[in-house]
Amino acid sequence: MAPIFYIIKSILITAAISALIALVFLSHFWQAFAISAALQVIIFYIINTIRDVSIQKLENQRIAEYSKQGLLLKCPCYKQNQEFVPVILNENNNYNCEVCSKPVVVSIEATTLAATVPVDLENSQDKISQIYNKISNGN
Repeated sequence: MAPIFYIIKSILITAAISALIALVFLSHFWQAFAISAALQVIIFYIINTIRDVSIQKLENQRIAEYSKQGLLLKCPCYKQNQEFVPVILNENNNYNCEVCSKPVVVSIEATTLAATVPVDLENSQDKISQIYNKISNGN
């Protein structure tokens, strides 16, 4: 909806509240309208300020979390400038070097490794001894 609709709606609500107040205090419509309008501006300023502060806190938390997901990379130019670059796995990761101002593309490669299980040293010593004895006896 257009912003003008919200302004007209706000003025109509303020006029309705002012009319109700004027009924109580008899023929003080304009004073009640002015007080209601002023209170409306003050209350919505406070509400919007509180909302903006909470949005800013969420934005700061988002930026803090975003900054944790990155890499310290060297620019491929001859200056080899190191920068912390935010990395998102499902997007193209590009940045401009702070020193040479050239665009740099981050290539993320994945490799697989076999998972290893720690050796149980107490039981393995006996098995090693058995194997050694078999080898040394010629069996």
